[in-house]
Amino acid sequence: MRKTSVWILALLIRCVLIWLGTYISDPPALSMTDIDYLVVWDGVCLAPVPSERPTYRYSPIFKVICWPMCRWPTYGKVLYSLSDLIFALLAYRITRHSQRVHHLWLMNPFVIALSVRGSFDSIVQTLVAWMLLTIKQHKYLMSGLLLGLCIHLRIYPIIFTPFLLLYALLDRKADQREPLDGIFRAGLLLCCTLISFFATTLISMLIDDGYLSSGLLYHVSGRVDHRHNLSILWAVQLACSKGKEVYCWPFAKLFQTVILAALIIQRVLALRTLEPIENEEAQSVLKRRYFYHQLLSDLDQACRAFVAFNSVVTAQYFSWTFATFTLSPNAVLNKTSYGKLATFVGSLGLSLCISGALEFSGKTKYLSLITLANTAAMGSLLFL
Repeated sequence: MRKTSVWILALLIRCVLIWLGTYISDPPALSMTDIDYLVVWDGVCLAPVPSERPTYRYSPIFKVICWPMCRWPTYGKVLYSLSDLIFALLAYRITRHSQRVHHLWLMNPFVIALSVRGSFDSIVQTLVAWMLLTIKQHKYLMSGLLLGLCIHLRIYPIIFTPFLLLYALLDRKADQREPLDGIFRAGLLLCCTLISFFATTLISMLIDDGYLSSGLLYHVSGRVDHRHNLSILWAVQLACSKGKEVYCWPFAKLFQTVILAALIIQRVLALRTLEPIENEEAQSVLKRRYFYHQLLSDLDQACRAFVAFNSVVTAQYFSWTFATFTLSPNAVLNKTSYGKLATFVGSLGLSLCISGALEFSGKTKYLSLITLANTAAMGSLLFL
């Protein structure tokens, strides 16, 4: 199939599903609208300030972005689907691998379902891709501003910061274009990120003075939720929700910190490569090099580790990993990767079936298999 045909088909599929979603939304039909989409619509259109709704946990900036939803309810789905296509365009500019972009993103049924049902994560993923493109172009001021905005909208891009700072510090190609040393570039990136994050947070607090406690601190402090939870720590969350305090310790944050620290240390130790220097003796000296494809690979591994060991995992979280996987050189399409994807999907399906039987029918016979299914899914995700 030609490249243009794939893009047209991807757009048509999203349009048809959004159109169908306007008719398949009322019980007893299976809803094609995500509950989070209804929460955003309620907070944006009906509440004086979004934080008055107890389930609204998002930035009040969405009140500005999504205000047309009040007159056109499908506006958000259209916006998120267009963000999907923009991400694919940016991904192609970053990777230059059209087949990878087509298979892993444009025609990925999981990605399509999330955007047409109303998951706003495609906006954040598009901003992340834009940020990585500006990193590739050595525009660190713009990169910092975008990274700060991404962290404000979704906390998880903060895990990319150490790798991005390290890349800015060792970006030798930028030295050939700009008279900036590595420390200045890294400092510029960090300062712009902080300015962008605190500026957007301040604006959000001015829009809604309850945002800090109901949104930002809620996500940072960690939540306890065993319902629809696909985490390998699901059983720990269940025990914590029953009042067993020993299970409420921050196991997930500990695992994530250790793994991310290991990835950073591994990258720092691997940076020293032999590189010849032309001089009279033609000697070789050790130079630190951090290539762009290595950066993309590290971000992909960091994101997968973060999701795999998070205390609460929902379907939207996997779109984060699909985004970084699409951008990284780790995305190799072969029988092995397809087998791991099949294991991932099958394990998630088993976990959701057991959870559904518990929630709707009260059946607890196979409850112990949820942790096993979640572990299999996360294992296949980590080694994809």
